[in-house]
Order: sequence, then structure tokens, then C-alpha cells
Amino acid sequence: MNSGDPHTTSDAALAAFARAYKRRMPEDEEPTISADQFDAEIACAFGFLNERGREPFAVRVFRPDVGSCGYEAPGSVVEIVTDDASFLVDSMSNRLGRLGYTIARHFHPVVGTRRDSSGDLTEVAPGKDSPYRESLQHYELAEVLSDEEARELETQLADAIGNIRATVRDYEPMRFAVRRMAHYAFEDGSAFDSDEVDEAIAFLDWLLDDNFILLGYREYDIKDDGEGPAIVAKGDSGLGILSEGSHSRFAEPVLLGTLSPDLRKRYETGRQLVISKTNRRSTVHRDSRMDYVGLRRVHADGTPKGEARLVGLFTSKAYMAPSATTPILRRKLARILAEEDLVEGSHDYKVITQIFESFPKDELFSISRADLRKSLVGLLEAEEHQHVRLFIRNDVLHRNVSILVVIPRDRFDANLRRQLQDLILERYGGVSIDYQLTLGETGDARIHFTE
Repeated sequence: MNSGDPHTTSDAALAAFARAYKRRMPEDEEPTISADQFDAEIACAFGFLNERGREPFAVRVFRPDVGSCGYEAPGSVVEIVTDDASFLVDSMSNRLGRLGYTIARHFHPVVGTRRDSSGDLTEVAPGKDSPYRESLQHYELAEVLSDEEARELETQLADAIGNIRATVRDYEPMRFAVRRMAHYAFEDGSAFDSDEVDEAIAFLDWLLDDNFILLGYREYDIKDDGEGPAIVAKGDSGLGILSEGSHSRFAEPVLLGTLSPDLRKRYETGRQLVISKTNRRSTVHRDSRMDYVGLRRVHADGTPKGEARLVGLFTSKAYMAPSATTPILRRKLARILAEEDLVEGSHDYKVITQIFESFPKDELFSISRADLRKSLVGLLEAEEHQHVRLFIRNDVLHRNVSILVVIPRDRFDANLRRQLQDLILERYGGVSIDYQLTLGETGDARIHFTE
């Protein structure tokens, strides 16, 4: 560390930061401002980096001008400083897009830093050679935000950064918690079919093999509070984005008798392991509804004990893995093939297996075996006779509706898909809808809608 003149130290740190900042500029992109203004932009960003001090992170949304910053930008600017961590850039970019903003230009240098006891920067060095790294993200938006909009955006981004920090902080404890879920599955195994228990344990192990981004974990107890069985969040069991127990719907005991019939049934008589989608969208990594993995816990006599709950996102590796070899899914397929008395190698066996592999993996995880069997057999018939078919189901927790539309391929186009989306949203009073298109082997088009 340079212990000489503080101005010399500051100049050296700024010069090192400027090199890192300019390295992040794409080779084919030139600054839209003059060289002097670009240097002022860098100096302004460096000042913000320095001002973070000992705070966990800093966020600002502002409209730069020559008088205050030394440079101008067509729209508002977002700047973020925090410890370098996984998911930062994609999370912030996705959050801005989700909120309706257009990113016209951005940089995200990562630098090694040293700070003195008061938090002032004393050194900036290449990130890869430094034990401590900070990330500065600079986004120029196409839009000009009002002061109120700027403050609201700062709040939204701060919440997302808090979620990222909690996720990174509790990564190892959440891995341990998944192993504990597997132990719970074994411990409560006498109340469930042995095959179901084995698959639940195998699935939880599979999650830890880079197939799931762990975002949050919490446990819930079900106890009689004098008026009947009630569910309550368990003490300090929360991790990641579920670490704040006071934010839980069950922070205080809630009688099972006051829950919706479907949710009550889930806790009292449901499957050991339920995989579904939450209504809450992730602010970490990618903008999509989070995946929910709930392990139902029971006493030796089969009465409900509680739940261990994991939320996160399946990874691209998980989605690319063959469904027929994925824990939980492989058991569903094997039992359906047996129930339909299909002989391995036969035509219908092959077609059913192909259709199964073409289903969105999220759908396969959440759908019951009975509903999946009905859909597979119906699709087998549709492939042979080119029928239009419609399959509708609510997910097990009644958080969303899944709709599968099957039509001859020559009758499908993007306009029809949009019309179907609008019709479904209107019919169910929804505000958003996801879809996945699959083209069948024998000339049909299958559109999975999730609302």
C-alpha cells in the first residue's frame, strides 16, 4: 500500500480504476461523449466507489450534467457498488428490464481494493490478483426518470442486491440444509412408499449436483396450539432470501383449518415431496418464477409434523438432462408405462417416451402422475389422428394453471399463439403468461401455457 502523499495515492487509485473501466468497453463501441467527458464519467464513478466506504453496498440513480459530474448522458444513470459476487450483473440487468427500462450502455468493472479504517480507498489493483474485490456497475438508461421514479428504482435494486448477498452468504448452509432434507425424508420414510422415499432422497442429492441455484430455505412446524393443529415458521431456520422469518405468512401460528382445502390437504395427506412454482419472481440470476421444493414431514403415526421448504431455480444443466433419467421424473414415466402395459421397444412405448421427453421439465415435475398419464395417452391419440386437444390442470398448490393445446402443425402460427394467450389471460383473469412450443414427430404443434 502506498503510504506517501494522499493525493498521490488517490491519483494512482484513479488511474488503476480508469484502466479497469476502459477494459470493460466493448472493442467495437466508442464513447458517445468527448474524451474529456469520458474521463469525467470515470472520475465520477470512482468518486462513488470511494464514497461507499464501509457500507455493504451503494446504489444511486441520477441524471448527470456537466456542472455536477463533468459529463452528460441522454438518459438517467444507475450506478451500483458492492462486494464482487455471483449473479450481480445478470440480476441487475434483468431487474432493470423487468421494470421496463432500456439499457443503452453499461460497464461493470471488477477491481481489487484496499480501504483504510475510515473506508476511504487507498489502492485499486487488478481484480484477479486481489484477495478483496469490488464490483462497480454503470448503466445508462434510455429513459429519463423523475426524482420519485429514481428513488423507487434505487429501492428496487437495493432489495435485489440484498437478496443476492443473502444467497451468496448462505450458500454452504443451504447445501447442508438440502442434505438435512434428505435425512428428514429417510427419517419419515415409514409413512410413505419406499420407492417414493428413495426417489425423494435421490432428487435432493441431484439438486446439489449443479442442477439447482439455491436461493432460500425455511422449516415449518405443525403443532396443536389449543384450538387445533397450526403451522408456524420454525425459529431461526431461514436461510438466503427466506432468512427473515418475520416476513413469512406463518411468522405467527396459523390454524390448518383456516387454510384453503388444497393447501391443508398438502400438509395433512399430500405426497412426501412436492415440486412446483412460486408466485414470487426471482430477483437473483434470472427473472422468472422461482422453483419450490417442499418436503412434507410426518410423525410415526402419519400425523403432520411440518415442512422443509427450498426455493431456487433449476439450472440449464437440469433442463438439458434427459427426463427419463432424472429422479422423480423417471419414476413417473416407469409407472405410467407399466400402468398402460406397454412393452419396451413397441411403437406406443417409444412414442409415449418421446412425448414425455418433449414436455417442459417444470411441467413434468409439478404434474401428478394421474394427470400426466391422461395427457400422454391423449397426446398419443392426437399424434395418430391429428386431433385438436386441450388439457387443463391446476398445480398442486393452486398457484397457477397449466394449459396444453395440441393442434395440427399446418394450422399453427405465431398469430394463433398470441390469440390463445390473450384468451387464456382473459378467461382466468391473469396478468402474465409463459409458453413453450414443441413440434411433434408426426406433424402436431404443442403449446404449453402456464398462467
